[in-house]
Amino acid sequence: MKFKKFDIFVLALLCESLAANAAPVTWTVENAKFNDGGSFTGWFTYDASLNQVTGWNLVSGPGSLLGGDIYSSSCCGGTYRPPSDTEIRFFASDDTDLSLYFGSRLTNAGGKVSLSGGESSDFDVTRGLTGTPVVVASGPVININAAVSGYFDGVITAPVELTLNAGCYSVVDAIGKDPAAIYDALNYHSGVANDWAWQYRVVNVATSTTLLYAAAPRNESPATKYASETAASAAGLALAESTFCVDATTTVGFVVDDNYLPDNTGGISVLVSETAPFDTVTLAAPTLTVLNESEVWAWEGDTVGDGHPVFYQTFNGNSVSPIAKIPGAQTTTAPALGAAGGKAYLATTPPNSDDRIYVYGGNAQGKPLCDLTMCARTRATPALAGDGSTLYTAWTALDGTIMYATLDGDSWSIEPVPVPKALTKPTIGPALAFYGKALHLAWVNESGESVEVESATLPLSSGSWSTKVKIIPTGTRVAPALGVLKGTACQEVLTLAVTTTKSTVDFADYDPVTSEWSVVEAPFDLPSGPFTVLTPAIGSFTFKAPDGMYINSNELVYAGGTNSNPPPPHPIHYKDRQVKNGCP
Repeated sequence: MKFKKFDIFVLALLCESLAANAAPVTWTVENAKFNDGGSFTGWFTYDASLNQVTGWNLVSGPGSLLGGDIYSSSCCGGTYRPPSDTEIRFFASDDTDLSLYFGSRLTNAGGKVSLSGGESSDFDVTRGLTGTPVVVASGPVININAAVSGYFDGVITAPVELTLNAGCYSVVDAIGKDPAAIYDALNYHSGVANDWAWQYRVVNVATSTTLLYAAAPRNESPATKYASETAASAAGLALAESTFCVDATTTVGFVVDDNYLPDNTGGISVLVSETAPFDTVTLAAPTLTVLNESEVWAWEGDTVGDGHPVFYQTFNGNSVSPIAKIPGAQTTTAPALGAAGGKAYLATTPPNSDDRIYVYGGNAQGKPLCDLTMCARTRATPALAGDGSTLYTAWTALDGTIMYATLDGDSWSIEPVPVPKALTKPTIGPALAFYGKALHLAWVNESGESVEVESATLPLSSGSWSTKVKIIPTGTRVAPALGVLKGTACQEVLTLAVTTTKSTVDFADYDPVTSEWSVVEAPFDLPSGPFTVLTPAIGSFTFKAPDGMYINSNELVYAGGTNSNPPPPHPIHYKDRQVKNGCP
């Protein structure tokens, strides 16, 4: 049974606003402090169409010049002067005033705007904002009534709907962050103590599939119950933000988890905002691997200079981590990921490294791939694959032959003889996958008119490689991809993915009985026309869903677009196809 289709489309430019975002807009202060050391936090709600502030809660902390104050519409006698879209002035009850100046007009479309200004006392003592303060528009508040909006065993009841443009979105508890929030926790049985909880789901309304499940504590089912509303609310507030993504305009629904709603009271209020990751586009092909029941994918960032940083995300089946940079890693080609011995490894080709491959992970953080006799050198993307505690790598040498090495423990062992009969262009790397107690290697022949595949038995040596090279006719200009997917009966399937000269992707499966490859239909829902010119990454993993069921998830990550539409750099797309009642 199809459980869910989770599509992540990371936009090249995060310019889209929330489709359901409407006036007024709540703006949150970030990165702000005063030049006397005092802190500055809070929010205000401004309707640009009416030029009206409808609520505010701003707090200045004590410093060497002023002792701090509270500016609030709900207490303390706070007032404000009639604003403009570039300036708002607030007053505390003791006549201390706070002047905020905005680098550009505040509009109901939201966004992020630079902030300046300062605070003055009744005795003409003034301190100014320093650093790089900004105000950031929050997305809409979603109030989920636990007696109305629910989810149980795939059935969705009266979801609170929100239509979103393609992109990634963060969700946090809205209590204390926006005055529109009205629910702080839910009670499964009206009037019963010890039955309070904080949890919700985000679902795709059209497909009834789950995009995000969050609970306090996170990812437990049923959600842990608390003795009081206050305790449940505090647990929700303590959670970090959760993230989900959609790759097209999508109506999502927000619900609580419960099979019977009428006896519930309370609910959950969450704040939805479009995320602004560090880097969301790539100049080269992405890569992925599986580590500890989570998937990790990485890509080369788009920055100025000879070398580009490497960014990554993880997906545990229920939520996606924020985008982060791999410390110290730089590359001039697409990176490669692999996993062995419970550790993730990254291979890159840094600038000014004399074409050497560098490996990050385990005890080899940022070290060149060398043994006692030689170092691995390439001008193409290397390949990594793990089996148990052993990591394997293959790369295209400067003369177009394909070399390989083994990492067992902390030491590399490079085979001095290349893979027999394997020859490709020096700028096109190979693909590597472990399947059926053998290591499989794929490469593009020199003409680019076919992909050739060979396998090696283990332990790996120059005599391990088979003498029968399999040839799959398909025209391509980039490296192939190999990965192990899960079939409908939980069997593993070795799959080859090749980006064609028509900017589409062809797939072929390996038959272990006949040792032959056959072209198959795409195992993912992909665009019908040209959509990528770079190598995709494929793989699979199994995770345990919040309801206790095992889910088999086949994954594909690719850099979208052609060389002209959109022009490089390319936005990253993520596709998966999941099957419930999978095999653990």
